[in-house]
Parts: sequence; structure tokens; C-alpha cells
Amino acid sequence: MTDAEELFRSVLGTTGVVLSKEGEARRAAMRTQLTQVVVRQRRVRAAVRTAVSLTVALGLLLAWLAHREEDPHAKVEIVHDQPGMVALVRALPPRTVTIERIGDDQLVDLLASTEHPAGLVRLPGKLLLAPHAGFDTD
Repeated sequence: MTDAEELFRSVLGTTGVVLSKEGEARRAAMRTQLTQVVVRQRRVRAAVRTAVSLTVALGLLLAWLAHREEDPHAKVEIVHDQPGMVALVRALPPRTVTIERIGDDQLVDLLASTEHPAGLVRLPGKLLLAPHAGFDTD
């Protein structure tokens, strides 16, 4: 006897309901249909949860990509089969880059000397440059 039959008998008492063979067959068919519906609903809910999760993740990724800070001095150009490109790049004079480490105070002083006064804002794990907006604090 299954749990459903036990529950059915406990609700109706010990006498229960006696069904004909056709009634028992119909009950079994209804139980099979109901089980199929429940399983289908569970699968649909799981698929919807997965689709919503993926959509939110994709939306967050696209928003992050759209709001990334890009270097205004960086220029990317894709060149496909342009004749003479290698010769052009080889003809350019070599560039040397010198990197000098300076402190916070030196950076603020350098920016002020170029007429671009700014301040530094420290956040956990970040240091932001806050350009001076030209507001008088007096």
C-alpha cells in the first residue's frame, strides 16, 4: 500500500472506498498524469530559475563592460592585409619610456603646477584622483 493510499484510508476511516477494476485503473491513470504534471512543473521552474540567473549574470557583465574606464590615450586599430604596414612600423623611431615613482604629495604638486589642481581620495584598495572642480570653499 502506498503513502497516498494510506492517507486516503486514514481520512475516510478503516472502511475505505472499494473501487471497481475500471475505477482502480482510472485512479492509477490519474496518478500517472498528476505525477507527470508535477514533474513537468518542477522542470519548468528549474529552467526558469536557470534562465533568470543567466540573464541577470549576462546583464551585470554587459553593464560592467559598458562602464569600464577606458584609457583616452590608448588607440586600438585592427589592420587587415595593409601593404607596407611592417615597413611603416619598422621605420618609426624607437620609443623609450621612463617610469618614475613619486609620492602622493609630489603628484598633487605636479598637477597643481600644470594648472590642473586635484586631490587624492583613498578608498579600501583604491586611490582615486579627484579633479578640482573650481569651487571656492570660502
